Amino acid sequence: MILQSLVSYYEALAAKGEIPRFGWASQKVSYGLEINEQGDLLACYPLHKEVEKGKKKVLVPREMETPAGFVRTVGICANFMCDNAKYFLGVDTKKPQRGPLCRAEAAKRHMDILKSASSPAAKAVCAFFAKETDENIRSNPVFSDAGDDLWETANLIFLFDGVPAHQDEQIIAAWNRFYGSSAGESDDGNKSSAYTMRCLLT
Repeated sequence: MILQSLVSYYEALAAKGEIPRFGWASQKVSYGLEINEQGDLLACYPLHKEVEKGKKKVLVPREMETPAGFVRTVGICANFMCDNAKYFLGVDTKKPQRGPLCRAEAAKRHMDILKSASSPAAKAVCAFFAKETDENIRSNPVFSDAGDDLWETANLIFLFDGVPAHQDEQIIAAWNRFYGSSAGESDDGNKSSAYTMRCLLT
């Protein structure tokens, strides 16, 4: 009875958006990459929010609920719909040769998960990753107002028609199917931030 009550409480909080849903996590997001259905990069919008810190106001990343990330070790492991410039843009400022490898892994991750999704947003994300890695992407005018953090550790998401692509119904369904069927485990054995374990009743 107590366990059932706890489950019901969790589901109620998740429905209100007060805690992440199963397979989802609250992450700090700094930029949104606006893309069209052909996968073209149209703009890069800062998503920081202004907060008071001491006597001054500073910009900090925005907290957003996104698909849960994977636990990374030393290998290459792409997250779904929320990741950094290494994986989304193929830019690694410390190890340039590693950037294209990270993006290739991100392309595989997204295309595998979205293979059955047919919404415009899902098609846009797949089309974006189907394009060749752009070695000169840092000079793209869409990044003229972006800070240096974009190329370091900042998290990026995709925007489609001005709306976060990970909020698209078909993308949500595709991720939930993947996460539920794989228990958050990637092909290379990396696990997401939520681990599967035996329940108390079992």
